[in-house]
Amino acid sequence: MTRLTMPFWLDPKLWAISVAETLAWAGMFYMFPALLLRWHRHFGWSISQLSSALMLALVISAVVGILSGRLIDKGFGRPLVTLSVITGGLILLFLLFVQELWQFYLVWGLVGIFMGACFYDPCFALLTRKYAGNAKGPIVMVTFFAGLAITVGFPISSIVSSAFGWKASVFTFSSFLTLISGPLFWYGYSDEIYSARKSVHRAKISSSRIVADLLRNPIFWGLSVMFTAFGINHIMLLSQILPILDSKGFSEKSA
Repeated sequence: MTRLTMPFWLDPKLWAISVAETLAWAGMFYMFPALLLRWHRHFGWSISQLSSALMLALVISAVVGILSGRLIDKGFGRPLVTLSVITGGLILLFLLFVQELWQFYLVWGLVGIFMGACFYDPCFALLTRKYAGNAKGPIVMVTFFAGLAITVGFPISSIVSSAFGWKASVFTFSSFLTLISGPLFWYGYSDEIYSARKSVHRAKISSSRIVADLLRNPIFWGLSVMFTAFGINHIMLLSQILPILDSKGFSEKSA
């Protein structure tokens, strides 16, 4: 049975991508709300000031996602995703030396650049190139496992931070990203470079033409507003749930 005929859930490379994407979300996204209260107590900055850094990172990642798509179209998806998750993990280490609020924003702004190059959008684009018309199942599988990233980020952060402090938690997630996610992405997308060369001749319509057609479609704008609202709501819940529970007297372990 070859990789082309085997069920997608038996493909070891897809499992590697799923694990790598899960750790990427745990380390560069869910670590933030998991450590929010500890940063609030350590630095003395307000919850809203701290939460704005995550919003900044996500706005930047959305812009970078567009540029990432162009690089993926040119066949650079594998090194792009791999180097992005590794670099993002290394940048997290600068949190250990932050003293001022602007430095905190700077670190998360930089992290946002690499979020946009290794989160869902680039991942799904690469899976579509890799599996072509059979990409639906692999995309669902990766989405399912990456959706479990919150169950990785919060418990690990709580356990490590309680034992060794929040800086140890940052170091732990940085290690996950650089030593595990990076190599797994490189292995999982090892076929992408070949499929990318074949797909160059598929699209005769320029990307600018596609974008122009989308911008004239009211359904596109409706979906954009809807998903933006969903995203903002998701961020608000994640960033505020622990502070709210803390204000009600719940301990971090109970929360």
